[in-house]
Amino acid sequence: ARTIKPSNELEKHRVIEKFEIEREYWYQRNVDWGIVTENEIPKILVNNVEWLHTSYFFHEDLSPSAYKTLLQQLKYSLSRKGVSLIEILTQFDIQYGLENGMALELFKHLIAVKEIKVDMFQPIHTHLFVEDLILEGAQNWEKGAV
Repeated sequence: ARTIKPSNELEKHRVIEKFEIEREYWYQRNVDWGIVTENEIPKILVNNVEWLHTSYFFHEDLSPSAYKTLLQQLKYSLSRKGVSLIEILTQFDIQYGLENGMALELFKHLIAVKEIKVDMFQPIHTHLFVEDLILEGAQNWEKGAV
């Protein structure tokens, strides 16, 4: 079990009292307990999670079946090598008549739901080649996708 607090809160007497109560609670249950501050969480990871956070849920402007189809097609498009992510996403928006940036939202959703995997401890830059961004073997390509 972990308690998350900003580091500047650790100097307040009342916060320390509450931590002691919490520590004892978890001790009685034989559960390892600790305090985590922003100093223990890498800034790049925080930035990536913040960037992906709003893309976890389906886009409300599309039906679930259309959304699923677009996600499958995008995953297939991401199998291209030697092309930057932004090129693939831009072409995808054009090819499917989507609003500019919709493919980026779909891409972010695929990461957020772990359909594709990236190193969350490295900045996610759209100018990178797909093969330099998506972890090897992490794509769940659907054979025969058109």
